[in-house]
Amino acid sequence: MSERARELLKFFTPRDPAELARFVRLWVWAPREDAFNDGLTAAKAWAEVHGHFLPPATAMWNDYPVGNMRDAARLADRIAARREAGTPAGSEAGGAHRGAAPTAG
Repeated sequence: MSERARELLKFFTPRDPAELARFVRLWVWAPREDAFNDGLTAAKAWAEVHGHFLPPATAMWNDYPVGNMRDAARLADRIAARREAGTPAGSEAGGAHRGAAPTAG
């Protein structure tokens, strides 16, 4: 990382907001967007060959884990449905049982 980039990451240092925004787009958002686009390309290729996008959880396509992408999409759909229904979205991280009712804390 360049000295200028290191300076941008220092807390309590005055920075130009536009320069910080460019840094975030370049170093944070761009890699995530690239990874998403790679996954989307792999998913489309899988669906084109198989006629659907229902790969097994362990499926790989051009070294991309399309099965994981399918599971992540299903989780996102469940969370969106809960939010739309006005129920707590909860968390399924850490091996929580899918479909389990949220518990009062």
